[in-house]
Amino acid sequence: MDQKHIRWISSALSILVLFWIVPVILGNKDIMINSFICGAVGCLMNWYLFSVQVGGSRPSNIVNVFSKTRRGFRGNNEWFARVDSSHGKVNYHHINVNSRITGVPDPHISLPGWETGLATIIARFLKCIQNNVVLVTLLLLIAIFLKHKNNQPKEGWYREMLSIGVGGFSSSWLGGKIGTFIFPGIGTLVGTIYGGVIGGGVVGTLYHFCF
Repeated sequence: MDQKHIRWISSALSILVLFWIVPVILGNKDIMINSFICGAVGCLMNWYLFSVQVGGSRPSNIVNVFSKTRRGFRGNNEWFARVDSSHGKVNYHHINVNSRITGVPDPHISLPGWETGLATIIARFLKCIQNNVVLVTLLLLIAIFLKHKNNQPKEGWYREMLSIGVGGFSSSWLGGKIGTFIFPGIGTLVGTIYGGVIGGGVVGTLYHFCF
């Protein structure tokens, strides 16, 4: 089974999980707040670790994702992955991957036109989130306040917030790793948020079931 088929299967499974968990999240206000909190945690992780750029220094650059934790030879943020149009000997749209950072091979992953266009739209959305990180942080604090207001004794609130925090961070990290495998760069950032949302819903459900 080649990488293209593995990517499609992984994407399909991610969508199936989403359809399974969304009704659970929307059916319970407290779990919905948990999912929002963990999704916001994923957004803040993305803001801390990566920057997104639509376009680039070369005409072939469509989307660039840079790592904020790694520096290039000139001291600037090192590129993590990018979506490129055809150039040189590569006559198709593709993903370029920095294998030293991602741990993913760089075989110039071929992309159809619609997937390239979708990546551009998602990149603009992710860029908007990063540009409004203060608003994301404010909404996160409001959600935490609502949890505190609606919750039982303080001991229960502390315990639940600790569970949500650990679960949200872990699921965001795992989601980012899976996203990197499916679509290095854009998939990494989407997976981090997606993992947080799903993780928040799952942890919230398990917490209420156990306690």
